[in-house]
Amino acid sequence: MNKTLYLVSILPLLIYIAILMLIVEHSWVITMLSIGLAYGSLSYLISIRKLYYLAEASPHIALFIFTLSIIITGFYGLESFLLSITIGIFTITLLGLTTGKTRDLDKSLSLLIGLSSSFNVLALYSLLKTNPRGLSFTTIFIGDPLLTTTREAYVSLAIALFTLTTITVTLREQLIISIDRDFAKISSIKTWLYDSLAYATLAINTIGLLRITGFILQHVLALLPSVAISMIKKSLWESYLLTIVSTTYIALASLNVSILLGVPPSGIIGLAYIVYFIIIYLKR
Repeated sequence: MNKTLYLVSILPLLIYIAILMLIVEHSWVITMLSIGLAYGSLSYLISIRKLYYLAEASPHIALFIFTLSIIITGFYGLESFLLSITIGIFTITLLGLTTGKTRDLDKSLSLLIGLSSSFNVLALYSLLKTNPRGLSFTTIFIGDPLLTTTREAYVSLAIALFTLTTITVTLREQLIISIDRDFAKISSIKTWLYDSLAYATLAINTIGLLRITGFILQHVLALLPSVAISMIKKSLWESYLLTIVSTTYIALASLNVSILLGVPPSGIIGLAYIVYFIIIYLKR
């Protein structure tokens, strides 16, 4: 990787984070930093593995599992969170392994979204009747990182670091599998293991960060970052770095704007990425 690109990308970001930590609530900065790191790396994985169909369906599945876990436990807390993560990893990994073998991904996507949306209506209706403690229905759909507790901020950071580490370590193998699965098998790469890691990482992010990012924004964060960077001709690792750095910059800058305007950062991130996407497109 170009060392100059590395320094130019990382150093200003670290300085920006340090300044924000001095003037803004720490939990807010940690939460937005986590969103940038997690979805910057995850979006790139989705791009190279061509998992767009599953990335589109995952928020719908995550919403159902999230609400189902709260119904089972009776309240929103650590128990429901861990239960939703466990169910989510199993469900999304299983769906990824089975639907990934079909040639008609459009029909698979339609089926997944249709079924999960139907289940969501039933689950949300049941949840509205029980009105569990510690949960705001608005944040599930819209998301508001400024309402996260210190514990939730550090949980989101743990998810982000896990995602970043897992994808960085396995990125080369994931690319080989995406290009030529038969060659990957001949090269003794355990394709089923890397497939499972990709699906499990997607599940952990969509469910673990659902309350912070919101159901609506997850579609933007999972798909747009890598699409924008794909318009810039760079190597594998340079594109990966730029995707993470740009997503993190946008997440942190959205925090500043949201504080000034008094609106949720999740809404600003979506608008910022649309502007970013247009700028890159016009400069091609």
